[in-house]
Amino acid sequence: MKKNLIFRCLLLGFCLLFSQLLKAQPNKRAVLLSYPNFIKTARTERGMFSVHFSDGQYYLEIPATALNKDLIMTSKVKSSSKVVNNYAGALLAVSKVFYFTREEGKLMIRQKEIDSRRQEKGLELAFKRNGIYPVVQQFDILCQSARDSSFVIGIADFMLRNKEFGIDRFETTAKEVSFEAIIGARAFPENVNIECHFGQTSPEPSEQYVVRSIRMLPTQVMPMRFSDPRVNYFSAKFTSYEDTKQVTSREFIQRWNLQPKPEDRERFLAGELIEPAKQIVFYVDDAFPEFWKEPIRKGIEDWRTAFEKIGFKNAIIAKDFPKNDPDFDPEDIRYSTVRYIPDAVENAKGNSVIDPRSGEILQGMVYIYHGVLKMYDGWAFPQLAATVPGVRGKVIDTNLLRRMIRHTATHESGHALGLMHNMAGSSAYPVDSLRSGSFTGKYGISASVMDYARFNYVAQPKDKGVTYMPMKLGPFDEFAIKMGYKPIFDADSPEKDAEMPMKWFQEYADNPLYRNAAQDYTRIPLDPTAQEGDVGDDAVKASRYGIENLKYIVKHFSQWGASRDKAQRSEAEVYGLVLQQYTAYTNMVLANIGGIHLSNLSQNEKDKFYKAVPVKKQREALQFLFTEMVELPKWMSTLKIKDLQIKLLNSLTDRDIFQRITKSGGFTSNPYTPKTYMEDLYEFVWKSALKHKVPDEYERARQYFFVKALLSGNGTVKQLAPEAKRNTNTKLNTNGITQTKSTEFPELDDAKPAREWILQGYQDVAMMDYQVICYSTLKQLSTLLIKAQKRGDKITRNHYEFLYKAIEKIL
Repeated sequence: MKKNLIFRCLLLGFCLLFSQLLKAQPNKRAVLLSYPNFIKTARTERGMFSVHFSDGQYYLEIPATALNKDLIMTSKVKSSSKVVNNYAGALLAVSKVFYFTREEGKLMIRQKEIDSRRQEKGLELAFKRNGIYPVVQQFDILCQSARDSSFVIGIADFMLRNKEFGIDRFETTAKEVSFEAIIGARAFPENVNIECHFGQTSPEPSEQYVVRSIRMLPTQVMPMRFSDPRVNYFSAKFTSYEDTKQVTSREFIQRWNLQPKPEDRERFLAGELIEPAKQIVFYVDDAFPEFWKEPIRKGIEDWRTAFEKIGFKNAIIAKDFPKNDPDFDPEDIRYSTVRYIPDAVENAKGNSVIDPRSGEILQGMVYIYHGVLKMYDGWAFPQLAATVPGVRGKVIDTNLLRRMIRHTATHESGHALGLMHNMAGSSAYPVDSLRSGSFTGKYGISASVMDYARFNYVAQPKDKGVTYMPMKLGPFDEFAIKMGYKPIFDADSPEKDAEMPMKWFQEYADNPLYRNAAQDYTRIPLDPTAQEGDVGDDAVKASRYGIENLKYIVKHFSQWGASRDKAQRSEAEVYGLVLQQYTAYTNMVLANIGGIHLSNLSQNEKDKFYKAVPVKKQREALQFLFTEMVELPKWMSTLKIKDLQIKLLNSLTDRDIFQRITKSGGFTSNPYTPKTYMEDLYEFVWKSALKHKVPDEYERARQYFFVKALLSGNGTVKQLAPEAKRNTNTKLNTNGITQTKSTEFPELDDAKPAREWILQGYQDVAMMDYQVICYSTLKQLSTLLIKAQKRGDKITRNHYEFLYKAIEKIL
């Protein structure tokens, strides 16, 4: 037994020693196949990376000269069983920058993080130690050519399964049967395309074919141009480290690399129009209805005029998909496309693939859904039916439709050129000028096609020769192209390059035609001159004209239907579209209350950059809304009127509007205070009670929801009121802000909000005593209702008694 134990211990020790010896030995190099023999049996296509097909598998041959060269890969849908999010041409993924290396007898893919710039050589060592580019895939080398000049690798695992580079494939479940395969590959001088097939059978059958296109990034990196919020370019960020300065974050714009040919440079500098070395070409989908193709091509090429202003002719070209070019593939990263999506989604969009090292646009994409036709109709009928007969039926006039499609193509291709929205474009033109045929014929209806200025709803039925929809690029669009694309040859750094655009900015700083305002995604935007769908420089005046046109539609639409074919609109549809547009007009006016104008100056000049809407204009906007609440029932006969009025009154009484007013007051010496605003609101809602008159049903509804809004206080007044009632020291100062010695409320001596609050997401700024203003108003209202409930008819008395008891229950 003892001998057996000793033997076992010796055996265990020997095994452990042997395993350590094995670990200490270097990995043996895998046995490579003969390159000549492999090539003889493979089907090969030569290119940047040669593609080989052998024994049912696809392989890439990576030249040694391509190692350590920056690459990028896109994944786009070629065809799919589902349109939603997987339509043909959809961009599923764009890889980060990566490169191949040869290490330890294998090929590796390392992924770069392009988010910092090393400005000083002294910092390179620190970044080398702390910025290793990680390996995301390794490949066994199948064979290699003579003198190790190229390496053949299998690509199935990388193309089908590497999530770091891949597609968010179908969610898997234990019972799911999925399949994946590479079904084709093409090699070209500048790129290589791999076609993959993905599918699943459960929980719901679906499949898609995806083209993964790899291209080498330019060896000569395009010079960056710094971003500036005064012009509307998409941008990318980087962080700069310098040994004597703090860490700084900068942004550079996304743009195409548009340069004159070397032999044309002198002619270009002399002011002669020349074609760029590389034109911007968009290919229009052959799947589009034939009717759409021409306006789409024209819409894209509308940008030519802007490029001509900076010296380039034929800078942008639109072509149909080639019919007899076997090498053309719309999913290839070399080709920019406009794709048709056969889906009811009411949308169109444009985007691009960039070189993240510089912002250079490598590929542009525009997508137009069939649902845009319904989108056009939903906007055009309520905005134009009073003045443009061609939009009155359910089918828009074909000439008008062509213009709408063309404008969509212009707008969306603007995104593919690097431009974001400019919501200030339409506010550059005076409202009354939009009723002039000569003015609109020359300038259009907006200073920028990148605004959402859809139609001219200001023009009235008797106005002659007016332009009703965007027709051309505006002056801001030409300015934006100049800022992004005009070459600056003598700049040897982005900082030097930025000097010239700064001079251009100064030339246009005070001109409203060249003002930019980013899109505000809140329901009521901060700046009333930077809204979606508006036209003109005065929302009150423009909305008044727009509502007059809505009245005209309601009065006449039955006559239009009687003279048209069976495709006439129903009364329900007309009222639905009219009310929807009416709500848009009132919201445009509402934005003036507590609004802040953003100038075209540098944001460093904060005292000049932010300017409150004048008190007079804010009160004019409020009075307009009061008038509309009274007038609407006189011309709109629908059960939805009360709902609409309730929504508007809720907007006027919720804490957001008081928050806006409080902050807006911080940018003027003559603020419209929350206290004064509530007084104006109170006098309107309770006008009949104050004048001892009987309210009608609409007034009673407004009064009811006014009290309800104050009682709720967004869920805070109920808890606050008992404490406030006990606090006898609580009162409102002249600006409607609480002054108290109690620990229950903060003491505030200054009515103005802190300057540091400036627009860092204004809806997040702390609310200034909205609850206390509600409480004070409820006390005032309680006194009024004590007397009001004793006057008028029975309905009125009961109405006021009910409201009084509801208030007293809380107070």
